[in-house]
Amino acid sequence: MMTLILFGFFFVLVILNVPIGVSLGLAASIGLIYADFPLSVIPGIMYSGTGKFALWLFLSLSWPALSWTTLLFPNV
Repeated sequence: MMTLILFGFFFVLVILNVPIGVSLGLAASIGLIYADFPLSVIPGIMYSGTGKFALWLFLSLSWPALSWTTLLFPNV
């Protein structure tokens, strides 16, 4: 039932021309409310997700730079 609620709200919001990022956030929030999460927990869950994304983004963008420098300058 949770999957139906998540995808249902997501597709309804996309059909209403709401941006995809906002649609994902609203569908996830509505799904968490349906799952009886307290409303005070939802911002903490969203903040912890963005913190992990920032770490992943930094590592994924720095790895190619490090690998190219070792290919271009192997003796350094």
